Amino acid sequence: MLLQILFLGDSVTMGIGVESDSTFAGHIHHSTDSISVLNPSLIGYSNADYLNISRNVIQSDSLSNQINSTYLFWCLNDIYANEFSTIGFTSDSILDRLVALFRNHSKLFHFLKATLTDRPKQYFAHDVKFYSESDPNFKQAIRNLASIDSIAIENNIPFTIVLLPYEYQLRDDARITSSPYNVFEKHLSSEGIKYLNLTDQLSAYKTPSQELYLYGDGIHFSTLGHKLIAEELLKSLN
Repeated sequence: MLLQILFLGDSVTMGIGVESDSTFAGHIHHSTDSISVLNPSLIGYSNADYLNISRNVIQSDSLSNQINSTYLFWCLNDIYANEFSTIGFTSDSILDRLVALFRNHSKLFHFLKATLTDRPKQYFAHDVKFYSESDPNFKQAIRNLASIDSIAIENNIPFTIVLLPYEYQLRDDARITSSPYNVFEKHLSSEGIKYLNLTDQLSAYKTPSQELYLYGDGIHFSTLGHKLIAEELLKSLN
């Protein structure tokens, strides 16, 4: 029997910066002839997009009977809608154009940015602010996820949210403090939504956390990071 799985996600699940066969979606798709992965993930997607895709794919007359399971891969920035994607973004500012030029063509730019700044920590510090029960983005995200879960239940499709950490969340000093996923998990549980948090599994690997992500990134996984995620997901599937 062929198990067809729908993956919902953004650029992390799309596997930006990694060959398609080396992403966790690619690993799982090619792991056995009995698994097929449908992965419509794109850069800039967030929780509202995941709901729209669920409505169009799971409820589609041509696809609903073909999907056996749905996994939504959640990163911290999925809590809010991205106003624009870096792809196709233009600005009339000369400074912005110069920065974009160096960003796109200078390896030295990326080396200095990674060396002189802690971008992963800055990304985390910005996005963690949204994980509050009083934040409207948080409330809307929970509503959208509950709607996806309802769609899955109506179509008898198991639905699981996979929580993926930022690189900073794997550091010892960050793990001493309360995880932003704690309050998130509490609300997922209250809605009866199944989830799998891979933070502990990824932090348990005996390798520096930076090696699991693209250089100087902290959000998007490296080839090694994708491989480890695939191994953990295959355990769950088996």
